[in-house]
Amino acid sequence: MHPSDHWGFWRDIASKSFSYSFATVNPDDSPHVTPIGSFMLIKNEPKGLYFQIFTS
Repeated sequence: MHPSDHWGFWRDIASKSFSYSFATVNPDDSPHVTPIGSFMLIKNEPKGLYFQIFTS
């Protein structure tokens, strides 16, 4: 499933939380999880913006 195929679904999920994390895999296949301070998704396009620090 590609995220842009179900953009409304992903936006609904993102709107129900105040804390987020991104999980990726490093080149050596070890996991890496980063907390996200602010996360916004554009309404009608599969694009978003995030900040790694919390806004005041």
